[in-house]
Amino acid sequence: MCLSNHIDHLVLAGGDLETGIERFHERLGVRPVMGGRHPGWGTWNAIVGLGDRCYLELIAPDPTSDLPAHLRPEIFTGEDSFRLKGWLAAVERPEGIRQRLLAGGVDPGRILDGSRELPDGGRLEWSLSDPMVRIMDGVVPLMIDWGHSSHPADGAPSGCHLKSLVLEHPESAAANGILGMMDLPASVMGGSCPLLRATLATPNGEVVLG
Repeated sequence: MCLSNHIDHLVLAGGDLETGIERFHERLGVRPVMGGRHPGWGTWNAIVGLGDRCYLELIAPDPTSDLPAHLRPEIFTGEDSFRLKGWLAAVERPEGIRQRLLAGGVDPGRILDGSRELPDGGRLEWSLSDPMVRIMDGVVPLMIDWGHSSHPADGAPSGCHLKSLVLEHPESAAANGILGMMDLPASVMGGSCPLLRATLATPNGEVVLG
């Protein structure tokens, strides 16, 4: 079983989305397209496709939001430069997986229903494990199920592809045990500190994100 088959999207959080769009356009050779706003988290995003049903998300504080920073999930919070803060796994029936995790002593939080308006007037809807809950420093993913909604990657700018996602953690055995309960392949390697590193093939050559 290959991890890449389960990666829905990678999350890069930073301080200013419009600046991030320009920087990543130059870095990747593909311009991220504006996604939408998430009023409940005080964020907005832009995306680039990374292949079939997989994409890269740039996310930053929404300047029109007055939501206090402490209510913004850690995975969506970054400094000036954008960093890889986590990833989301595509799953079916996330509530069933949640119950399995709870039985195994791991609490992923509630399964939330989310949505955002698209620039073309459309609407995306999804079910998501609580992004306020961060498990094993982000090497364990959030869960997302798009249900009957279209997938954001379908309309995202193309030209980039995800080559690999490297996950490391000092407690790799525990992390892999959690992935197993989620029906995801054991993919976390041992390391002195938590690490997430993605390698992309882009029009500008290979790009490493961390």
